[in-house]
Amino acid sequence: MSFLLAAICYLGLSGGVVDHSSGGSVRAGVYADEFFAVEVDAGRYEQHTTGAVGALWRWQGAEIYNRFFGYSKFDPFFTVGVPKAGVGAFYYLDDNWAIRADVDARLDLETWREVWCSASIGLQYDF
Repeated sequence: MSFLLAAICYLGLSGGVVDHSSGGSVRAGVYADEFFAVEVDAGRYEQHTTGAVGALWRWQGAEIYNRFFGYSKFDPFFTVGVPKAGVGAFYYLDDNWAIRADVDARLDLETWREVWCSASIGLQYDF
C-alpha cells in the first residue's frame, strides 16, 4: 500500500470493553518497515487501567488478497507485547485516516495471574 509506506508514525484513539467494563485508550506507534511497527498504548476503563508496549505485524497475506480482489482498504494484523497479544484490522478511509479494530488478551498488571480480554474500535491517523 503506497500510503502506508509514506507513513512513519501513527496516533489513535479508541473506545471499547475490557472484562465487562467500558472505557477508552490512546495508542502511538512508529513503523520500522512496511509490515512492522513498535507501539505503546494506555487505557482507562471502569475496573481496569491498561498499558502495553508491543509490536504490530501486518499480515502479508493481505497483499495477496488485495492482488486477487483489488481491495486494498482492508489490512489485518497481529500484535504481541508486554503484557498482551491480539489480532485486529485496519480499514483505510484515505491516505492518513483508518478505522482500527483490536481484540486482545491481556495479563492483569495488579495480580500478574489473571488474563482478561479487551475489544476496541477507533480512529487512527498516520503521519
